[in-house]
Amino acid sequence: MSINEKLMVRVTGVDRSFARSLTFGLTTCDPSAFEDDAPWLPNDHRALLNRPEVWVFKEDVDKDCGVDDDLVFVIREGYVQFSRNNRGFRTILLVGESQRFYAFFDVSGRVTKLTFV
Repeated sequence: MSINEKLMVRVTGVDRSFARSLTFGLTTCDPSAFEDDAPWLPNDHRALLNRPEVWVFKEDVDKDCGVDDDLVFVIREGYVQFSRNNRGFRTILLVGESQRFYAFFDVSGRVTKLTFV
């Protein structure tokens, strides 16, 4: 993600039996570097913190996410901001502006499916 670039996803699947919604994160690890080695990715995103690249994430981004909600993420001056359904943005993470970041999601909570918009 570049500075001021917006990433929008739509929630297309939920399972309300889970307490947490979803996790959004950023990494300096270029996904093309492990394209053929995807099986090394852990089941628990917290294990990514042990890797040499930068991995930051916000768990339970929005407890009220539901089907057809549009979620927008943007990096502005090092502040990673989030908005649901065109409501006001709120800061969920802080990152350095000098590095290139790649977004990732963990949909192992209430949100079970996302579609890029």
